[in-house]
Amino acid sequence: MFGRAARQKTLLLCHPPPKSADNKLGPTYNNGMSKTAQKPTDDLRERFEDVSRLVQSGNLKQANIKVEAALADYPDNINFLHLGGIIKQNVGEIELADKLLRTAHALRPDQPDIMHNLAVFLLATNQPKDAVPLYEQLVLLAPTRAHVWANFGHALRQSGMLVESIPAFQKAQEIDPKNHDMEAVIAMTRRQMADWSGKELPLDKTPANLAPVFIDDALKHLECVKKGAGSIKPVAQFDAKPSPAASRLRIGYLSNDLHEHATSYLLAELFAHHNRDRFEVFVYSYGQAGESPIRTRMQRGAEHWVNCAGQPPVAIAERIFNDRINILVDLKGYTRGGLPEVLASRPAPIIMQWLGYPGSMGAPFVDYIVADETIIPAEHAAAYSEKIIRLPHSYQINDRERPLLAAKKRSEHNLPEDATVLCCFNQTYKITPSVFDVWMRILKDDAQTVLWLFAPQAVVQENLRKEAEKRGVAGERLIFADRMNQADHIARYRHADVVLDTAPYGGHTTTSDALWVGAPVVALMGKSFASRVSASLLKAAGLPELIAPSLDIYETKIRELLKDEDKRAAIRQHLQQGREKLPLFDSQTFVKDLESAYTNAWNETGKSK
Repeated sequence: MFGRAARQKTLLLCHPPPKSADNKLGPTYNNGMSKTAQKPTDDLRERFEDVSRLVQSGNLKQANIKVEAALADYPDNINFLHLGGIIKQNVGEIELADKLLRTAHALRPDQPDIMHNLAVFLLATNQPKDAVPLYEQLVLLAPTRAHVWANFGHALRQSGMLVESIPAFQKAQEIDPKNHDMEAVIAMTRRQMADWSGKELPLDKTPANLAPVFIDDALKHLECVKKGAGSIKPVAQFDAKPSPAASRLRIGYLSNDLHEHATSYLLAELFAHHNRDRFEVFVYSYGQAGESPIRTRMQRGAEHWVNCAGQPPVAIAERIFNDRINILVDLKGYTRGGLPEVLASRPAPIIMQWLGYPGSMGAPFVDYIVADETIIPAEHAAAYSEKIIRLPHSYQINDRERPLLAAKKRSEHNLPEDATVLCCFNQTYKITPSVFDVWMRILKDDAQTVLWLFAPQAVVQENLRKEAEKRGVAGERLIFADRMNQADHIARYRHADVVLDTAPYGGHTTTSDALWVGAPVVALMGKSFASRVSASLLKAAGLPELIAPSLDIYETKIRELLKDEDKRAAIRQHLQQGREKLPLFDSQTFVKDLESAYTNAWNETGKSK
């Protein structure tokens, strides 16, 4: 969620890494023909230079037209295949970009600039396994290029090769020791591996995208993110003023997670529930464009679905501005794939952030953050640079059409029939040694209890079992859940006797999934946004007694719940009978509350201008 490859705004051929004695990466303008094609002609050179000039000037629309014509005349030309692929990627024609870049590489597999741009493209389009063999060659061709080693590490890590990624990140750090991002990436990768042997990541080396993981203090979080916010440059300058709205407020939602993703599982009903008499809803989706049931539901619900996949940030910002959006709601923040540079361009009079990034963005170009009284109580307000919108219940929307399948047998999940099951399906990077200590003390005192975790990778399982054994608990008492589809994943929570929260980064979608099927959740509430979400959800579910403000109380509440089967049964009954009336699951009322917040923000902005 929070990993980020070394960003390259575009993959334009005219902006390669600079050449050096040990780095042959760079554009090749000569000898660009495949062996079966005719020799380069003056016409070919002139047309290539013409397209390149258009690319350099930012005129991608005209460059796209001309490169298509050139490819029609020179279908085997390496340079046009290569440049055409890059242009197609930048204008959002991802499938064609993939085909052209792969074809160019197949015709000239040893040409470094083609190899490099294809590798970056594959990493940017979530195809890390295909990028790995290319980076294996590129680090040999460019052994002193830090960004090549860094992206090699990201390709390995995103392919699940966590152990192998560490040396690549370390090499990038060795080449460029001033790049503190590598230290943060290494720390994050170790957390993903449940390798707790490294030092804590210091505040001054924590990037904004990882602040929710490592910082449990809203004021320190703000201090951290402000550093990076000042370096975010707008991609354009717009004069989006809060002029009188049309008969309906135009709301724009911006995200690249509108596919099979945790955010989408929450948002599924949002767009359809908006009051079309008062609000005109635009959804700007710049992530994966493949079809899926959850994406189809959201597309049906949105009045205007704008597919921006592959488009450069400037084009997305221009589209938002041209659509005369009144309130732009960003659903990403600093998480992977976020576009803060679009927000910095101010394409709408009001910029809000909600749901995707748990904390302040510390940026002058973000006006509002959507929260609630639990997540941002009055005494925490000074830790947020944004104006705070506090919704009446929880800030998190939920999908009332979430599946409710019957659970499979315990044996199908490798769970003992007679064991009491403690469960945490949060990602491994959220598990800290202090929380794990609590879990192990409980297991040590109760031989009939097992711990059910989500950690599909063998190295993570091995590390967690070693940590359990260090604390006097047999490693086999940790049972690991496999990846499965969303419906079966939610159903398996029925086997959890008590669901355990983590801190400082707690459960978000995982907590609401557990509550949806009736599983009791004990939340450890901290001082940061990310550490207070489960508490917010429990209050909206009518279960504030399951919130713990400290590790000691957290441990006590878990122990008490484990011993009290009747209480667990009562909680399950409360949740199962309350699906239709508890505020946590009342998506229609939630949307009305959100719309009131939009209207109030718009009216307030109009008064202040």
